[in-house]
Amino acid sequence: MLLDQYPQLSFDNHCYLRIGLDNLVKAKWDTLISRSPYKHSSEGQRDELIKLLMS
Repeated sequence: MLLDQYPQLSFDNHCYLRIGLDNLVKAKWDTLISRSPYKHSSEGQRDELIKLLMS
């Protein structure tokens, strides 16, 4: 799970994660990635999301 791997990021705030996902796909994330994004996103998308959340 991302929270376990990156405890310094605020994954407890779902709004923070949702904004990151929206920015990642340049749209409302759930129109392009099925729910749960952890399960349905690619490894590349997850890597890019982490970069976005850390910047």
